[in-house]
Amino acid sequence: MIPDLVIGARDTLTDVAFKVCTALSRGHLTAVLSGGGAATVWSEGAYQSGDLDFIVEFMAGTVDLEQPMTQLGYDRQGRHYVHRRNQFIVEFPDDQILIGSESVTEYDSLTKGVLKLHILTPTDCVRDRLCSFFWYTDISALQAAVLVASKQVVDIRLVEDWAALEGESAKFAEFMRAFTRNA
Repeated sequence: MIPDLVIGARDTLTDVAFKVCTALSRGHLTAVLSGGGAATVWSEGAYQSGDLDFIVEFMAGTVDLEQPMTQLGYDRQGRHYVHRRNQFIVEFPDDQILIGSESVTEYDSLTKGVLKLHILTPTDCVRDRLCSFFWYTDISALQAAVLVASKQVVDIRLVEDWAALEGESAKFAEFMRAFTRNA
């Protein structure tokens, strides 16, 4: 175990995200939080996800996720990492950050003491959640996008233009109605 990165049963999703990202960073891996986990952080807990999706940008050569994840108390179960004492599952779905058909190269980095968290920007988090709403009609993803947009500064014009390029202007209008009701 790494003393400042011990994950306990009471750690929140945000606590776990910071600790996982920091452990991977110490192993020279850049991992960016996306999905519902990013929405939990940016919505300041108004939306609650049950897992953390990190996109790892492979720095060089073979990547060993097992060692840092095991040191944090995680065991691999299929494509998931399950913690021995904490409820939050960690996944590493891709090696490239894509939002719809667009590759994302910029992200935010937050710090909490000695801990670091790389995370999609609030605007990209909204677009990421809207992907699930657009293509899978995931209402919880729509709610997450609305909550993030309500709590953070989001470039709504950029989101609208992106939605049009993705052929989803009608569903973007549905997002805007929900966002306006929530404001």
